[in-house]
Amino acid sequence: MPTALRTFARYVAKGWQGGAGPAGGIVDMGIKERISPLPKEEWTDDARTMFTMFEGPDAYENGSKSNVFLTLARHPKLGTSFFKYNGRLLMTSTIDVALREIVILRLAWIYRAPYEWAQHVELSLSSGKIDPDHIEAYKQGDVAVEAQGALTPAHIEAVKRGADDPIFTELQAHALRAVDQLKATGHIEDATWNGLATALPEKELLELIFLMGTYGMLAWVFNAIGIQPEERQRGYAEDVLTQRIG
Repeated sequence: MPTALRTFARYVAKGWQGGAGPAGGIVDMGIKERISPLPKEEWTDDARTMFTMFEGPDAYENGSKSNVFLTLARHPKLGTSFFKYNGRLLMTSTIDVALREIVILRLAWIYRAPYEWAQHVELSLSSGKIDPDHIEAYKQGDVAVEAQGALTPAHIEAVKRGADDPIFTELQAHALRAVDQLKATGHIEDATWNGLATALPEKELLELIFLMGTYGMLAWVFNAIGIQPEERQRGYAEDVLTQRIG
């Protein structure tokens, strides 16, 4: 496994606690679960092997700590293929990390995707380090607290407001507009595209568009099948759930 993907795997194994498997129980947040995590007695060799890809050899017997991995254990060949692809976007992309997380968070916010939002708020603020102070400060609205990650709490709040917030760089604002335009019409307006193309080389521009498509799709998937947030991240997830309609 490439070094960058191993780094991502360590975040998965260490950080995502309280899942539906041996690590803990599902958090009841009023999210309708339509496809449940696969119970241990039904784990196949393919599912167990998928667990070991991201959480080490012990996961073959112990299972995953993530509700996403446990749910995709129902289709481990799909899950394994997707995680390899997504690892490329997350860990070996040339896109600036702050730009990447701003884009993902905007997608999670506009699609009201609590699982995706919670995961990437924490990742953005803490770079995978579990710091309860960041979570509590965020929940209390203390945007003056400096985070150790790619973004600050002020950036997280600004993502909700969108591209016109003055905290964003010109490139970040163009990327946020692109996300909103793709959601609204399936297209990116010329002015927005030109702003992105002026700032980014073609390879990064392609990766950015794939990132938008991938995390828009993941928001749909997580919402449609009812992936439950892990317990530690429920404060972040509640932030989105209070905005959901219906």
